[in-house]
Amino acid sequence: MVELAEVNSNGDINNNDDGKCSYSRTSRDEAMNAAATKVQKVYKSYRTRRSLADCAVVVEELWSLLLETF
Repeated sequence: MVELAEVNSNGDINNNDDGKCSYSRTSRDEAMNAAATKVQKVYKSYRTRRSLADCAVVVEELWSLLLETF
C-alpha cells in the first residue's frame, strides 16, 4: 500500500517513521501527463485532418468518374 508523506523541496520520495517508502505526485509527473495529453490531442487532430483529406480525394475521384460517364 502506498501512503502519501511529506515531500522535500525537490519532490523526492521520503521515508516514513516506520521505514516504509512513500511517494507523492511531483510537478514533474504532472508536466509529463500534460505533455502526453498534448501529444495525444495533436495526433488526434492529425488523424482527423488526414481522414478529411482522404474523403476529399475520394469525392473528387467519384465526381470525375461521374462526369466521364455522361
